[in-house]
Amino acid sequence: MAARIVTGDRSVVATFFRDSNGRLWLDSLEVIRAIGRDYYDVDYSKRYGYIFHKSGISGSREPSIVGGIYFVSGDVAVSEVLSRLAGSAARERNETRKLRKLPTSFRHEPADDLLDWLERHGIQDSAVWCSTCRDWFPGESLCEHAWWCNQQGWYSTPDERCACANREECRDL
Repeated sequence: MAARIVTGDRSVVATFFRDSNGRLWLDSLEVIRAIGRDYYDVDYSKRYGYIFHKSGISGSREPSIVGGIYFVSGDVAVSEVLSRLAGSAARERNETRKLRKLPTSFRHEPADDLLDWLERHGIQDSAVWCSTCRDWFPGESLCEHAWWCNQQGWYSTPDERCACANREECRDL
């Protein structure tokens, strides 16, 4: 049975993914309050640990939709959908499933939830992928291969370069 942990009258639905070694990694959070929902994207950096940022809001009172491994704290309705695998193959692999307890790396104080844990142990910032470094970086602590382009209004990365002639040109605008 899932723990019923509620911090400040909120519930949290967390989704995870399992890597090729079988380890669970936090992928996203949905924080449900009486006045609406906040959505957070979560990425893991080898150098910095978890990086998360609020990616959306909603006033919806519909059930939370999950496709894959998830954990619920608090009282919230969840609607499970099968992932990309079709019908019986997905059921055999148990692609959509609810965790009964959090992985050990996310255990926290009884009054906390996963958002509290992230706020203490993670970095709240946009995460930027560098294919050269093969790692995620906080937007405020980028590697030498990525930068913010003022002209384009997005991060220039090895995979998605901006149209500026050089890095300094991006910053001088």
